[in-house]
Amino acid sequence: MSRDLLVHKLDCIDEAAQNALEHMNALQERIRARARDLYLERGGTEGNPVDDWLRAEREVAWAPPEELQETDRAIHIRVSELPDATIDVTVLPERIILKGIWAEGFDSKVLCRQIVLPSQIHAESAVIRLDADFLTVSAAKVEPA
Repeated sequence: MSRDLLVHKLDCIDEAAQNALEHMNALQERIRARARDLYLERGGTEGNPVDDWLRAEREVAWAPPEELQETDRAIHIRVSELPDATIDVTVLPERIILKGIWAEGFDSKVLCRQIVLPSQIHAESAVIRLDADFLTVSAAKVEPA
């Protein structure tokens, strides 16, 4: 499989972005259910719920590490450890939505990640690059009124 990038820059949530958000909610519910199953598999004994969540997330979804940096004028995001896949990036003023499916043999994982931004950005200013095994998104911030 090759690595491809699909980019959508939107001023507001359209139907496709709304569908992506609904898909993310469903995926979160699958992760929540798997984390609950892990707890029950231990017989309901004490454990670390964060560890259960992270393990469930690794089993159900593809959760690459991300870094976010904010300057006075821009927001920069770097998502690393991306395998070969088509990645769909939707840029909105208040969030970035990443979607993709990665298949390895008979196993597949879903990337459905929402990065809520600390400040609003101009979506149309976003520069998105896919290099080696990381994705970068940089965009100008909206000036405060």
